[in-house]
Amino acid sequence: MFHCDDAGMSHASNLGAIESLEQGVVTSVSIMMPCPWVPEIVAYVKQHPQTDAGLHLTLNSEWSLYRWDRWRVSPPSPVV
Repeated sequence: MFHCDDAGMSHASNLGAIESLEQGVVTSVSIMMPCPWVPEIVAYVKQHPQTDAGLHLTLNSEWSLYRWDRWRVSPPSPVV
């Protein structure tokens, strides 16, 4: 069993994940949230519901030249 990590990080990582899934090289994939190419890999997973896909929650980016927005927690709504 092989797993593909970091799908959604880039278009190239998505292409590699998809090709690896379709050729049977990997059996599962994790989608790196909230990276910029998540919509592309999510569209693939929706079209291929048999795909074993999970979430890789990423709180920040460790790369200085490749960044994405960090998670934001909204303040609780006041009880009315």
